[in-house]
Amino acid sequence: TGLKDKNGKEIYEGDIVKRNEHSIPEEQVYVNTEIGQIKYLDGSFGFYKNKGNIYLFNPLHDELAFDELKYYEVIGNIYDNPELLKGEQS
Repeated sequence: TGLKDKNGKEIYEGDIVKRNEHSIPEEQVYVNTEIGQIKYLDGSFGFYKNKGNIYLFNPLHDELAFDELKYYEVIGNIYDNPELLKGEQS
């Protein structure tokens, strides 16, 4: 993707990432943590999550524009750590 997570680790397609949704960013108060994967859809890389029957896709270029990548952390990939997705469909 050419982008890096909050720890400076490069983000690749197929990576599994943890994303912290926040309510007070300057105090790092998190309200929700989501785990999803990085996919390439409709011409861009993004955070992809199957939430019930709803598929969420946040393009990484939008997240970068709003300085949201600082809430992303690579925790594995779909090849070596598929169990991290806990039964989500890919």
